[in-house]
Amino acid sequence: QHALIHSAVPVVANVAYLIGGAVYHPGDSFTVPTAAVEALLIPLHAPWSKISEVIDFEVAMRAPRAFQVHDSLLTDIGRGMVENFLGNFGGQYGTAYEHLDVRQTVEL
Repeated sequence: QHALIHSAVPVVANVAYLIGGAVYHPGDSFTVPTAAVEALLIPLHAPWSKISEVIDFEVAMRAPRAFQVHDSLLTDIGRGMVENFLGNFGGQYGTAYEHLDVRQTVEL
């Protein structure tokens, strides 16, 4: 299911992607799959999220690497703040958070 936006807004279906058992894109949710993944795509910001949920999701996933998605509504200052939290908290649980610039690629 899509994450709850507000109690007055009906919850709709959500699409998540687990690619090759290695890369996980949760769509608009913080659903933790049963499979371990090598790389996590973290929705940094959305009308349905708060930073504590983003951090809890990263920690629960325990993926070795994480990258941002769903961040276009953030300013550079806001993105930096969220990414610092993810780097600090995720690092304590074995997740290396890496910021990707637009059109930047990474080999997994």
